[in-house]
Amino acid sequence: MARGKRHCHRHNEVEDQREVADESVAGASFRKAPENTQTSERGGAEGATLAERVRRMREERRRQLRRTAATAKDAPTALKRPNKNCPQVLPVSDGRRPTTAPEVVSRAGQKPIDPRFETVSGRFEEATFRKRYGFVRELQREALERSRTRLSEVERAIRRAPATAQATLAAERASIASEIARREQALRRAEEMDRSRQIVAEHQRAEREKLQSGQKQRPFFLKRRQVKEQLLREKYDRLRQEGKLQRTIQRSRKRRAAKDRKLLEYRSGSIERTL
Repeated sequence: MARGKRHCHRHNEVEDQREVADESVAGASFRKAPENTQTSERGGAEGATLAERVRRMREERRRQLRRTAATAKDAPTALKRPNKNCPQVLPVSDGRRPTTAPEVVSRAGQKPIDPRFETVSGRFEEATFRKRYGFVRELQREALERSRTRLSEVERAIRRAPATAQATLAAERASIASEIARREQALRRAEEMDRSRQIVAEHQRAEREKLQSGQKQRPFFLKRRQVKEQLLREKYDRLRQEGKLQRTIQRSRKRRAAKDRKLLEYRSGSIERTL
């Protein structure tokens, strides 16, 4: 800090010496000029004016240097962060443009609509929909029968095919089998939904008749749990009549045991990892 002050003081002394030298040169030239001619007087006036201009320029330059030194001295203090956790303070004139959020221009485009769910299309009636599109269920059953026929053909081809084509035919058989299982599950779910709706409709009809005859004052509405229980009873009765009840129960028990075993292994492994 002291070294910088000495350097600045020395620089000011050099500037003063240069200014004195310029003034002496200007004065000497002014004194050497002849005094008895008009040309010499004009030249002396111009020399005095030039010396004054040089003096003012030197003073202005000296003031600029002092202001620059003072600004450079105070700049680090002004830009210093009060805390290390504070963000960095950037100078105002660092040449960077301020960050501005991008302007999002909303374009009014056409919104896609589905006429099936618009109010102008009317109210949705499930019974009417099932009646109009009941042929879809028949198409699904026909597709299921075609898949079963194709599966039997592939199985016969596997028995007659050479060993090189066994892998390709086996992959095709697995794909067809998964497709058949998916179609059967979809049809089974649709039939269960139809049966649940039928159960609810029959119950509502019976409750309505009881209310009209005066046997009951308030109607009773079935819960979902009760509908599921009735569906399960009907399913077990059908399996008992077909002679498949025991096999279905054993299969469900094995599936549940395997699921419990996997869950137990996972929990035991997680406990060992925590220990």
